[in-house]
Amino acid sequence: MDALDKLAFSFPTMVRELLRLLPRAFTVELDLRTLQRLPTAHVGPGLRQRHADMPWRIACRRRAGHPLRPPVLLTLEFQATVDRHMALRVEIYTALLRQDLLREGHLVGPNRELPRVLPVVVHTGRERWSAPLSVRALTAPGPEAITPLQPEARYVLLDGPALPDDDARRNLAAALIAVQSCVEAARMPERVARLLGLLRRSGDEALGEALREAVRGMLERRFGGELPRRWMEEPTMLEHRMDEWEQEWFRQGREEGIRRGREEGRAEERALLLRLAARRFGADTAEALGRLLEEVDDADRLAEVGEMVVDCRTGGELLDRAGRA
Repeated sequence: MDALDKLAFSFPTMVRELLRLLPRAFTVELDLRTLQRLPTAHVGPGLRQRHADMPWRIACRRRAGHPLRPPVLLTLEFQATVDRHMALRVEIYTALLRQDLLREGHLVGPNRELPRVLPVVVHTGRERWSAPLSVRALTAPGPEAITPLQPEARYVLLDGPALPDDDARRNLAAALIAVQSCVEAARMPERVARLLGLLRRSGDEALGEALREAVRGMLERRFGGELPRRWMEEPTMLEHRMDEWEQEWFRQGREEGIRRGREEGRAEERALLLRLAARRFGADTAEALGRLLEEVDDADRLAEVGEMVVDCRTGGELLDRAGRA
């Protein structure tokens, strides 16, 4: 976990935003309003030496007619590079956490049960995550009888490069991850603008002040020069430009859709002509006609060839006229 992640995700606002990016099944029974960092006293020195950040505790929602369930622990691991053995690291960290809770006497319920843990790995690198998501997937094959004895130890992955663009437009944590994983300076103003806008709308002034300074430092280290300062010093201008960018993306999307629609329409017309030619003059004529029409996108010319398929008496005549058209 680097300094930016450690700072950003020490704020409950950011952790709640991150949890909203997970599949709803993982969080639907959790009361995100109760999110709190686990006190340092609950974690032993071995875990503190290994990991700089602390886990979070989240209360479960009360269900009618059911006893109140113990809180769930959330652990966050941030990775800028793909680590094939990440699942093993998560398993070790989770085991150390539970061991510390056992030693400190902070177990739950009358039977002193181990709390359930929600382990989340956040990938902020540039390449898609490719590492296995469980320890079992890392384990070599062996006798089937002992397979059930091998730990599963899965974790939940948030893969920054794979996050939908819509998430970065509406979710503060996703917007920060999008800035971290961006490699093109030309795209950075747009991503910084989204982050600044979401920070302002979050209403968390302490988070906004701390994160703006940390992001500025990260950008200056990565890109150097004046650009990062301009991106951060002109947030209002950038936020206004977001509307222009979104309108431009919408226009380009429409144009792309129209272009693709036309291309698909031309392809269907060509396919229909070839089917008609094959029915009238055979597969060899249709294949030769297909080569003549392969690069033809003009609707009028395709219509002319359609009339030729009907008017011509032989395949040779059709190919001759189509070749001269």
